[in-house]
Amino acid sequence: MLSNIAYRQKPCKIISLTVYNHKHIDKLIGKNLKRLRTQRKLTQTKLGDLIEVDGNVISQLEGAIIGMGKDIMARLCNALKVEPADFYISEKTPLPSSDLERKALYIAREAEKMGVRYIAEEAVEYTTHRLQVVKKQEGKGAGKSKATRLKAGNG
Repeated sequence: MLSNIAYRQKPCKIISLTVYNHKHIDKLIGKNLKRLRTQRKLTQTKLGDLIEVDGNVISQLEGAIIGMGKDIMARLCNALKVEPADFYISEKTPLPSSDLERKALYIAREAEKMGVRYIAEEAVEYTTHRLQVVKKQEGKGAGKSKATRLKAGNG
């Protein structure tokens, strides 16, 4: 019976596959390091001071001249308050667009670490739903004055 079910399934089609080597990975990490550093308005020198390395090391990491070791990655994660996975985000990875989505992703990661993935999935679904509700409410109230929204109980 199971073999019949497996036989009837249609094979999936691979649309594209990117083949990476260590230089691609170093460039990806460097690009994300620069993005994270500039988002926090840190210079290379200042970030270097925070993790106790020379600013030139940050420049070399961002330019993919040198690769990032585990020790440096751990220091950078602590200084920038990010997860190691944040250094591996590519253009194909959708970035969260709001604080609410970032919180949902954080909760999902933490729940997955604790082995309660189903809770993580529920948290993401709930947060996504709440985000849609909030966006709809903001859209409805956009044309009204603040006094009108207060009378209606929307704000």
